[in-house]
Amino acid sequence: MKAKLLFDQEITNPALKSLDDLAALRAKLHAGVISATEYDAGRKCLAVAGTVIDNPQAFGLVLMGIAEPADQECIDRVGQARLRRMSLRVDAAEKLDVAQATGTKADATDEQVADFKRARAERRKKLDVVEGTVTV
Repeated sequence: MKAKLLFDQEITNPALKSLDDLAALRAKLHAGVISATEYDAGRKCLAVAGTVIDNPQAFGLVLMGIAEPADQECIDRVGQARLRRMSLRVDAAEKLDVAQATGTKADATDEQVADFKRARAERRKKLDVVEGTVTV
């Protein structure tokens, strides 16, 4: 199943083919061989908009609004998932109304949002960039 990214996204580094590869990278971090920044750079990469993600769960990217279907299988799976979600939306909307009315909803301040965006931008500068079709 394939989905085409609409925006730049951090993804798991396709060079990590198994959990053993990730464990080896983590062992280097814990042994002090690499820094936390190097660990992050080895674990993640930046997939630019237009990159095609080939993964059995790619339809989830479409449902989140960060990708569009790139094959018929993905189109079909998105349609099935949206039908199931429709019944859940009513419950979620009611819960949100209650949370807002009672003041239990935690909202981030503008400053917290700006800090998050700045930190994410700094982290992304250190990642490798991938384009084309990526199988993860």
